Amino acid sequence: MPAAIAVVGVVATVAATAYSAYSQHQQGKAQQKLNEYNAKVAENEAFAIERDAAAAAREASLQGMREAEALAGRQRALYAAAGVDINSGSPLLVQAEGYGNAAISAANAGGAIIGPAQSQASALRQQAVMDRFAGRTARATARANVIGTSIAGAASALRGGTAVAKQYF
Repeated sequence: MPAAIAVVGVVATVAATAYSAYSQHQQGKAQQKLNEYNAKVAENEAFAIERDAAAAAREASLQGMREAEALAGRQRALYAAAGVDINSGSPLLVQAEGYGNAAISAANAGGAIIGPAQSQASALRQQAVMDRFAGRTARATARANVIGTSIAGAASALRGGTAVAKQYF
């Protein structure tokens, strides 16, 4: 009967070691999957930020051009009301300069929106890289833990088996 109890102890040690190793392996896989999910979320968020910023920049540029067109229309009306020829000379130069300034302002308005969005998107993409690295590291750590647990369990089972063998055989 004592030999059977000793053998059961060795079997229990082997079973506990196997279960612990399996749990560590599964935990590493789960952590890697979680980190991959987080990386994809960060990448999707970066894409959405860039998409939304591009749309906002286009709208800001168009709004600037609409305002410039409205200003030019008011200027033409005032010149015409004053009896000035708006198709030559200084009035034409003033309108051309106004359109040029409006184009520059519209481009600057779009750039003011795009620049910060690109910085934010870049930070999110870098976070995705770090999340993936953390996932691979968690998986590698789990593998190392599985090996260590397996070796420690095998050593413990071997000590138990040697004790049984010495006592009963």
